[in-house]
Amino acid sequence: MLIRNIQTGLYVNQDAWVKELEKAYDFKNARNAIQYGWSKSLKSVEIHYTFDNPKENFTTGLTIFP
Repeated sequence: MLIRNIQTGLYVNQDAWVKELEKAYDFKNARNAIQYGWSKSLKSVEIHYTFDNPKENFTTGLTIFP
């Protein structure tokens, strides 16, 4: 479970943003990703669901946390 900024293409890595997918923070589940998004009031982000089989991966699309 990753968070990506739609405008910059960067991924969350703790309290920073990184370009490399491999360095992105894995929130492990939707609840953790959503709580982080709310706590940081993130705007224009997507939540990426990643699985062992890349064909199963999907993205929420535009998400804005108040």
